[in-house]
Amino acid sequence: MRFVKIMLLCFTLCLAFCSCKGDAEVKQTVILPDENTQNTVNGYKTEPNADETEQSDTQTLYIVNTSSGKFHLETCRYAKELKDESKDESRNREKLIADGYSPCKVCKP
Repeated sequence: MRFVKIMLLCFTLCLAFCSCKGDAEVKQTVILPDENTQNTVNGYKTEPNADETEQSDTQTLYIVNTSSGKFHLETCRYAKELKDESKDESRNREKLIADGYSPCKVCKP
C-alpha cells in the first residue's frame, strides 16, 4: 500500500512540474530582430550592402594577429594582449577574409 501511495505522489508531482499535461496550452516565444542581430549569421556579420560597406570600412578598426591568422575588434581582450611583432591593423574586413584571415570567435567582428 505504501508503494502505491509513493507512486501516486510521484505521478502527481510529475504532472505538476512537467509540461506533459494533456490539454495544456502551448506557449510560443517569438524573437524579434534588433540592431545587434541584423546582418549576422551565428553571430558573425554577413555581407553588407554597398552603403554599409563604405561606412563600416571607414569606421571599424580591426586588429590582425599575423601569427594566428585571426582578426579582432579593437575592444577584444585578445587584441589587447597581442605583441607588437604579430600585430597589424586594417579597416577592410572583406580584404582580410580574402587574404585568408578569419574572424575571432570571441568578439565576432
